[in-house]
Amino acid sequence: MELLKLTKIGVNTNIIRTVISLKKNYENNLADKFDFSFITDFENRMTEIILSLNKVSEIEGAKDFIEYLTDKTDYAISFATGSLLKPAFVKLNQAGIIKN
Repeated sequence: MELLKLTKIGVNTNIIRTVISLKKNYENNLADKFDFSFITDFENRMTEIILSLNKVSEIEGAKDFIEYLTDKTDYAISFATGSLLKPAFVKLNQAGIIKN
């Protein structure tokens, strides 16, 4: 199994979980076998679709809270935006949470 090989060479287990989630979502929603070679194309297509929809808006107070956590505390922050990097940045940028 490809994922087992990734753990053996030291790939972060969170990345592996993300890839497993992506694979399951892809196969469940598109009724097609997931091929790891097209992750980039899939991510780009998801980004295009997100950009074609209404912009994501901030949950009231989220930006201020994130700024407080990053500026005034030692807390680490994690965003649950899905399993792909480009669409996540689009969503967070549209909501004004981050600028990339």
